[in-house]
Amino acid sequence: MGTRPAWHDTWADVDDTSDPSFFVRFLDMTRAPLMNVIRAAPERFQQAHFLEPGLRVLDVGCGTGHLTQWFAERVGPEGRVTGLDASHVLLTEARQRAGQRGLPLDYVQGDAHQLPFPADTFDRCYANLVLEHVEDPRRALAELLRVTRPGGLLVVTDNDFNDPELTQRLSPVSQQVQEVLRRTFRHGSLARQLPTLFQEAGLRSVQVEEVRHAFERLNPVVRDLIQGAVERAVAEGRVTAHEGAEHLADLERQDAAGQFRIAWHTLKVTGQKA
Repeated sequence: MGTRPAWHDTWADVDDTSDPSFFVRFLDMTRAPLMNVIRAAPERFQQAHFLEPGLRVLDVGCGTGHLTQWFAERVGPEGRVTGLDASHVLLTEARQRAGQRGLPLDYVQGDAHQLPFPADTFDRCYANLVLEHVEDPRRALAELLRVTRPGGLLVVTDNDFNDPELTQRLSPVSQQVQEVLRRTFRHGSLARQLPTLFQEAGLRSVQVEEVRHAFERLNPVVRDLIQGAVERAVAEGRVTAHEGAEHLADLERQDAAGQFRIAWHTLKVTGQKA
C-alpha cells in the first residue's frame, strides 16, 4: 500500500495507492450491472466478442475478473482464458471470486507493455478500458498484437473522455472541475486514435463500434466520478473546499430538478492479425 490518492488517474498503479479497495468497489459498482445485461442476452454478447468453444483468450487489465470468468464460461473446457493485471490486490480478489468453479481460467500478474507470453499464443486478445490508463498505448497494442495468433482477433475498448458533456452552470469553479475531469484518464482521447493505430499496426478488417453513454441522474458511478474530480480540484488548489462543496450542492439541486446530464462516448475497435 502506498501514499498516492486512489482515483481514476491511478488505475495503472493500484497497489501503490493509499486505498486499493477503492478500485475493487468501483469495479463492482460498474461491472455488476454490465454482467447482468450480458447474462440476460449471452448469445448476443458472445457474438459481439467473437467467442466460441475451444479458443485461447487473453484478457489484459482483467481487474477482479468479471469479464474473464464470463469468457471462460463461453470457451468451455476445451478452451483456456488468461486474465492479466498489474495489480496484486485485484488479482487476489479475482482468484478468490473464481474460487472452486473449475473454469478453464488462470490469472497472471504482469505488465501490458511487456506481456509474459510467447508470440502467437492467443486466438482472442481483449483490452477493455485499459489502454487509456497505460503509459505507452502504442507499445501495449504492439504487445497484444505480438501474442495474438495469425488470423486471431484483437478487441480494444476505450473511452473518449477528452471533452465529456456535462450540464452545469458556467463559472470559474465549474471550469476548474471540468479540467480535472478531462484528466480522469491518462489518455482521455485515445479512443479516437484507435482505428488509425490498428491500421498502422497492420491489422486487417478493422471494425469500429461507437456507444454513447448518457446519464440524466447523479447515479452512484457518476456521483463518485464528479465528487472525486471536485476533491482533486480542491487538493490541487484550483478551488477552495467551500467552492467545491457549493459546486456539488448545485449539481444535486440540478439533479433534483431533472436538469442534470453527463455524456461521453466509448469506442470498441476490432482487428484481425494478418
